[in-house]
Amino acid sequence: MGTLTVKLKDQDEGIIAQVKKEHQIRTKTKALLFCLHNYAKLQNEIEQLQAERNELLVKVAHYREHSIELLSGISGLQKLTNH
Repeated sequence: MGTLTVKLKDQDEGIIAQVKKEHQIRTKTKALLFCLHNYAKLQNEIEQLQAERNELLVKVAHYREHSIELLSGISGLQKLTNH
């Protein structure tokens, strides 16, 4: 177990006060550790969401490509039926 001494700026104090209030945490140190642990979890979640986003972008590109092919096919059928 270690000891950590941190000199906080006013902005840091405000963020930590907000975390303490929102999560009913009593001390600044515990609020800081809470943020640290949540950071790791959120990083993993961000990576998963980015991977899902990339997969969806690929699917959308495929759908667009196929919809253009369908529209081209429909146009060709309309030309055949009009003659």
